[in-house]
Amino acid sequence: MKRVNYVLAGVFCVGSVGAFGAIQAPAALNRVSGVVFQDLNGNGLNESEPGLGGAFVSLDGSERISRNITGSDGLFEFLGVIDGEHEVCVEPPGAVPPWTATTPACVRFTLEGGKMGTSISLAFGFDREVIEGCTRTQGYWGSSPAGQTLLATLVAAQPGSQMLLGSLGYSSTELQAILDSSVSTPGPGSNALINLAHQLIAAKANRLNGASAPQSVLDAIAAADTLINGKDMSPVGTSPQVDPASTEGAAMLVQKTILDTYNNGDAEGGPSHCD
Repeated sequence: MKRVNYVLAGVFCVGSVGAFGAIQAPAALNRVSGVVFQDLNGNGLNESEPGLGGAFVSLDGSERISRNITGSDGLFEFLGVIDGEHEVCVEPPGAVPPWTATTPACVRFTLEGGKMGTSISLAFGFDREVIEGCTRTQGYWGSSPAGQTLLATLVAAQPGSQMLLGSLGYSSTELQAILDSSVSTPGPGSNALINLAHQLIAAKANRLNGASAPQSVLDAIAAADTLINGKDMSPVGTSPQVDPASTEGAAMLVQKTILDTYNNGDAEGGPSHCD
């Protein structure tokens, strides 16, 4: 392609003549590039961490340049970007648990490269909670000899060799007695407090055994402890009675259901069942 000089509206310009003789404006030289990375330590800095494939990167939305999808290395590049104000935004790929930004997800900047052009490099970090371990149900912790032994070992390693349920601590023997109680099915004469305690013990045992938990489950554990508070469940049989049909009982059963789902390995963003 032959380079030519041309005059347009009294302005001296530099351009080129294509195969059909059309005058073309010179290409802009500015370059915008960067990386979308997995911020494994969550510190907002790219410390040679892996790229995040499948992220959507856009320059000025859909107004100027269409979205660009990063490869497995997380690298992206926009060429021929004109001088002026711009904004690059990143959307992480869909995942469970979801990716969370550790750096701003959008960055605004101004390019003033002129004839020579300039380059700008950006980095966008995302992390998410890692799913670890597996879960077991309250039946395992309460009825299986292996579960009973493991529960005793896990509780013995805690401060005071106790597990907190609400504001009170219980030994593994006391926990076993609660798990062995026969009021685990809501209905006439049942006790919402013990229903909740069964699933809370199992959830806490799963956590002590290395199972991760999504935020919804962590919130349910905290809510269960708040609902139980100082209600003493030992010895079993003298526990306070909480009617499942009462406002307090209904609230307990809501958290019980969330924890039951988690213990069965079905919580969204949580680990699967060990079996």
